[in-house]
Amino acid sequence: MMDELIKKQPEPRQSRIQSLRNYLQNPGYFSILLLGERGTGKTHWINYFTEKLPLKGNIVTINCPLHEPLEEFWDSTFKVANNGYLIIDEVEKLDKKSQEIILQIMSTGNGRYGFIEKEHLVRVVFTSSYDITALRDTEEYLTHAFFDRIAQLTTELPSFKEIDKGIRDDFKATWEKMAFGKATGEKYRKPGESLLHWLKINSNILHGNFRDLDKIAINWNQIQLNDNTLDDRTILEKIKQDFTKYYHFPGHKTELHDTFHFVKGKTKKEMEDEWRRTFKRWAKREYGTLKKATKALGMGERGFEKW
Repeated sequence: MMDELIKKQPEPRQSRIQSLRNYLQNPGYFSILLLGERGTGKTHWINYFTEKLPLKGNIVTINCPLHEPLEEFWDSTFKVANNGYLIIDEVEKLDKKSQEIILQIMSTGNGRYGFIEKEHLVRVVFTSSYDITALRDTEEYLTHAFFDRIAQLTTELPSFKEIDKGIRDDFKATWEKMAFGKATGEKYRKPGESLLHWLKINSNILHGNFRDLDKIAINWNQIQLNDNTLDDRTILEKIKQDFTKYYHFPGHKTELHDTFHFVKGKTKKEMEDEWRRTFKRWAKREYGTLKKATKALGMGERGFEKW
């Protein structure tokens, strides 16, 4: 049965959140890799579901990087999470020694984990803001063996670059969450159509995703408090100026670079496949979505998706 809050989400966010819910709430001896750029709601949805679960065990969260990648630390961590959940955030920052230990703990034939005795039932969630290509195609961050083990089920929460459908409702929910004036009983004027329209047509620049919506809501309210005579369009202009100057989410490298190299020893087909993947990554980042890229480049969308 689908949660009412999930039903309100636009696709493809709805189906991917449902995959996370199914994993957390139903039995199964495997791990999940939850991907998504910063601010897409990974922590929010994990907390939302785990807080509703009638667990026998604990919910243990590990934030990477660590400074104690010892066997005793990880063995103890899985013991504490027995019959519960272990959340390992920003797995790309996990050192190789810890990866080796976790792989050993999770190498199991009966669904139970442990460094020596395989006796702990643990549901493990790994999260990352990095693109799948950076985690899968090189060993710069994760070893191939470790990636293969943790990515038994992988789902990715879409960013606003991928979907603009629902962003108006997302902002309305953000505004309500902020509860401006709740303590004083005052009711501040909600942003009107001009801001909602601007958000929809500029969703591809909201690199901070929901965190950018938080910033915009806070800034709108502060401008309004400073001068309540301003109309919506004037406030929007100030929002746009401040967003560009102060709040624009800083660029960060989360995927493989777009430079293609000819490598001696590879077959023609292997190099062609690698070139296609490189070109597809570039097009997606350059135009925001594959759909926009295919239109701009005059390519067939279905064929491009298979690259």
